[in-house]
Amino acid sequence: MPRGPEIDAFAEKLRLLLDRANLSRAQVAQRAGVDKSVVARWLNGALHPSDHTLSALSAALAQEVAGFSRADWALPAAAFASRLGLPSRAPPSPGATPAPLLPGVLDWTAGTRARTDPMYAGLWALAFASPANGGRIFCVPLRIWREAGAPTLQVEYSNGMMLHNRGAAFALAGRLWAVMESVARRDALSMLVVQGVVEQPALILDGLLSGRRNTAVAALFSTRAMLFRLGPEPDEEGFAAAIARANDLAREGWERRLPPALLAAFAMPPAEAPGPNWLLLELRDAWTLGAWRDEDAARAPQREALACIRAAFGVAAEPS
Repeated sequence: MPRGPEIDAFAEKLRLLLDRANLSRAQVAQRAGVDKSVVARWLNGALHPSDHTLSALSAALAQEVAGFSRADWALPAAAFASRLGLPSRAPPSPGATPAPLLPGVLDWTAGTRARTDPMYAGLWALAFASPANGGRIFCVPLRIWREAGAPTLQVEYSNGMMLHNRGAAFALAGRLWAVMESVARRDALSMLVVQGVVEQPALILDGLLSGRRNTAVAALFSTRAMLFRLGPEPDEEGFAAAIARANDLAREGWERRLPPALLAAFAMPPAEAPGPNWLLLELRDAWTLGAWRDEDAARAPQREALACIRAAFGVAAEPS
């Protein structure tokens, strides 16, 4: 079915509903009586549900959102968000450009983008130690892509549920910086800062993910985060497929697949441990890996971890 305004509006509203009800694609698929691949196509705007399926979907969602009915789908986007108790600003469309950064940043990076953007654009697996889960390592797909006319790279990571952040990224001072806002929670920001590469495309990027925990006290956090390259810039369908695979891996206990060296890199020392804070990453400790270091024997643990994660996502062992 061709993409149209009605389908796009439905996809945006369904994303809001899933975030509001904290439901996964698999849960929605089960309740609506469809395959989860169908839900993925609803969310990327490639498919619209039939009348019968829309009624079943509405009834299922009414169990999570009091008073929700099929008639609510006809509401304008702002009114629909208000109906769910969410801020009225509509979520960004897949092609939306984030607000401009500080003019100085744009000036500093304008002359180097042609060289640096290709080093980072692509599909990645974002692995990070969760402060809310005792340091457990989570992994979600992240994509970085170039968009015509945009002053920066675009960046987005998501697990298809409440964790869905989107924003701008740029290379500056030997690092890649990404500033993102939550699509589900409009008042939540996060920042990803990773050590950059020189000349060659990045294969692994190591750094920090900072933001606000979604708790009653809205605590701030910083945690170690790594990006592992999975492939070139994906389209919407490719990104949705990566999200579905990441959710499958989470259910399978994906941490059991990880090599010991990577687990050790994410391990947090006891709070009373002396010495530098574990968040202060020194260059000699960083896992950042560029193609030019492929033959460096000292980087064998990094290459092993990259191959492991790529295999888990079902992509070729050798980075493209």
